[in-house]
Amino acid sequence: MVNVILKDGSVFLSKDLATCGGNPHFHIVVHKTPDNQIVVVYTTKEVEKTRSICQRNEEIKFPTIDPDTLVLLDNTHSDSFTLPSAIDCSKAVLKPESYFTSQQYFKITQPIKDLATLDMIKKGIKVSDLIGDVIKKLL
Repeated sequence: MVNVILKDGSVFLSKDLATCGGNPHFHIVVHKTPDNQIVVVYTTKEVEKTRSICQRNEEIKFPTIDPDTLVLLDNTHSDSFTLPSAIDCSKAVLKPESYFTSQQYFKITQPIKDLATLDMIKKGIKVSDLIGDVIKKLL
């Protein structure tokens, strides 16, 4: 087990079959509880596909309107992101920190530079109809 302490704004690479298949993705710690549970989202380079999914989930009929559950990131948010990336905030999960840190493929990368980025992600999670109250109340 890796002895790592993640905190709000930490960014790490991980393979999580349950949320994003077998490929490694950057994950962002949105919130950490006192008992080491973490709310995380993951990023994808498939920006347009993610935008389309979020628009469909929010029933947005006009392609020029960005959904509230979509957050776009680049290297101004973290040096971890060398390519434009997207987050579907409707896919936030709550798991024990050890779930990620104990995996064979786990690597901490550069954290979020500005907490305003976390605020954008939290806002997207809170407006999502697909996220349960347990997670929303933590934020």
